[in-house]
Amino acid sequence: MQILNSVRKGLFSIPSYVPGKPIEELEREYGIKHAIKLASNENAFGPSPKAIAALKACANRVHRYPDGGCFYLATKLAKKLKVLSQNLIFGNGSDELLVLAVRAFVNKNEEIIIADPTFLIYEIAGRVQGARVMKVPVKNFHYDLEGMLKKINSKKATLKGNLKFQKGHSALNEILKVLL
Repeated sequence: MQILNSVRKGLFSIPSYVPGKPIEELEREYGIKHAIKLASNENAFGPSPKAIAALKACANRVHRYPDGGCFYLATKLAKKLKVLSQNLIFGNGSDELLVLAVRAFVNKNEEIIIADPTFLIYEIAGRVQGARVMKVPVKNFHYDLEGMLKKINSKKATLKGNLKFQKGHSALNEILKVLL
């Protein structure tokens, strides 16, 4: 195909994201019914009644572009968090926010540091940007912060990723203790 000759060559070596199978496909494949899927960040309980009501309330406006700046949400959150609304950023999920951050802060051939294993989008975002992705294996399902620290070899490093199976655990304080 001629158009492929115009594509940046480095993109061909980046792994494709393979989403989880839809629950209907899993039930068909395994010959089961009423499966509960605990992957792909899906909610086994379905949407909340409040979310359904909100969707119904705005259904007659879905043909219009939404407010990308989320004016009303930003105003309420800024008041609650006691910050300026222009200091908030919104996106269509955490993947988009992560990609935007990598685009804004990571230059070609810079290094980013991620845990291994982690979500594939972290590596994809870095590699699309032309960054060198440095992986540090987790230890007992936690970040190896000392290992990450040893990988830093410049004034600028990106630490990202969150192990979803660490229910309720945030590594931010641990990262700050190690890095500062």
